[in-house]
Amino acid sequence: MFAHVVPVTLLATFAIQLGYFCWKLAAMRPAAARATRPLSILLSTLAQGWWWCGTLGTTIGWGLFVWATTLGDVSVVQPLMSAGDLFLVLLAVVFLGERLALREWLGVGCMVAGALALSLESAPTAAPALSWPAFGCVCGSCVLGGLILLRRGLRRPDATVLLAIVVGLGFGLGAIATKVVTLEAAQAGGGMSAVLSLLTHPVTLIVVLANAAGLVLLQLAFRKGRAAVIVPVQLGVVNLLAVTAGAGVFSETITATRAAGALLVCMGAVAVNR
Repeated sequence: MFAHVVPVTLLATFAIQLGYFCWKLAAMRPAAARATRPLSILLSTLAQGWWWCGTLGTTIGWGLFVWATTLGDVSVVQPLMSAGDLFLVLLAVVFLGERLALREWLGVGCMVAGALALSLESAPTAAPALSWPAFGCVCGSCVLGGLILLRRGLRRPDATVLLAIVVGLGFGLGAIATKVVTLEAAQAGGGMSAVLSLLTHPVTLIVVLANAAGLVLLQLAFRKGRAAVIVPVQLGVVNLLAVTAGAGVFSETITATRAAGALLVCMGAVAVNR
């Protein structure tokens, strides 16, 4: 299992981070920067070749992420995605001229160290057991919390961090819902029956809506702040949700190494946030 889940997850995060970088380039283009109305923002975004490159990268990464969730626990797979932070930060620093303070570099280092610790926990700790009531609580909490923070964030000119947190709630809910769908598909067996189960499952709609909301808000956050800060913050939120849901929704065993890795990831997000 170790020989599969870790490489697949790393490929997924690198593809997604490269997609994020392309989206950041699209948001920086003059035509996109001048757009202010929702329709003009949408049209200017769709006209950017970099945006389509970013969409391709994130789509490939999401497909790999779905595969990874079938190979290991979500409380490991999702935090391990944070290993791609260093890749995104290096791209932002080298090609966009963004600069991080020493504290921010230490925060990114903590997140990467936590992801490496989680890679040691790649093998599933127990047979997954889905709790629908717990999943419902997670969905309700993410939606309610996201709406409250979004309302506050839209009223503040310096709302980059608040928007990044809302993005994390969207992507985190999408990751958890993805694990739910893949579990249900696995019970349907292999072949076309599993594919049909994946595509027609009601929770698939939550996957699509949660990730779509995260993508839209991510574009808005990219227009307001630095990619090297936005991405680590939202990933910290996603990781916290994944570990919490791993224990509460899927009955995954949270070992000391797994808890320490997740804690390092969250500490790194807080350091970058401040």
